[in-house]
Amino acid sequence: MSDIILAKIHHELHAALDDTDHPFRLFVLGTIAEDHTPVLRTMKVREVKNDMRIRVYTDRRSAKVSQIENNAYVSMLFYHPSSKLQLIFKATAVTKNDPVFLSKIWNNMPLSSRREYLTKKKPGSPIHDPTAVEYLNNTNYFTVIEFIPKQIEYLQLQQHNHTRVIFTQDLNGWESKYVVA
Repeated sequence: MSDIILAKIHHELHAALDDTDHPFRLFVLGTIAEDHTPVLRTMKVREVKNDMRIRVYTDRRSAKVSQIENNAYVSMLFYHPSSKLQLIFKATAVTKNDPVFLSKIWNNMPLSSRREYLTKKKPGSPIHDPTAVEYLNNTNYFTVIEFIPKQIEYLQLQQHNHTRVIFTQDLNGWESKYVVA
């Protein structure tokens, strides 16, 4: 049964890549700030690997990148409201810095999407007018963060008898155990 659930997780994550309205297209990423407080933000899934690694795009000057460099352990929350399915990933985050790898993605990205990584000021910088953001022409701050899951918690809410399964990654793949919801 747990193999079927793991396949369902895989299917739902991949479905989010093709369906822009799929609830798993966006997720909440939790990191830890320098003052040891949790920081949450919404991220967009850009790629899902067969081993459940998830990739997102970001500006390498953003706070999340430095937070990940200080503490690579993150949590990721996905929720599907109509099917009442919740996934919580505990993962290790890695910032991809290989210029060849990043160039391949950058060169295939629509021009309209590139603007997010071309701002003169770093994300979170104060501005007086949101329409007056300045952009660079020859420099970008694009990078990719890859999340390597160590644990996935599956929670299917139902009227009676919720189903909760904890999947843990080991050398042989995913181990699972059912737990009380």
